[in-house]
Amino acid sequence: MMSLLAPLNFLGTLYREYTDSIYEIREIFKLLNNRPTVVEKEDCVDFQYEKGELEFRNVNFSYENK
Repeated sequence: MMSLLAPLNFLGTLYREYTDSIYEIREIFKLLNNRPTVVEKEDCVDFQYEKGELEFRNVNFSYENK
């Protein structure tokens, strides 16, 4: 019985991997075919950094106790 089930399990795994891969490839092509909704104007100027500061106040981080 095991000599029959092992190859069938292997073929099932290959089929699942194949179908998952096809689905993922389709999703990738959908993403690649998307066009941006925001289009840069032709007369826009590049951002020029002049001066700036960034300050963090009362910032905390901790892990939850489990």
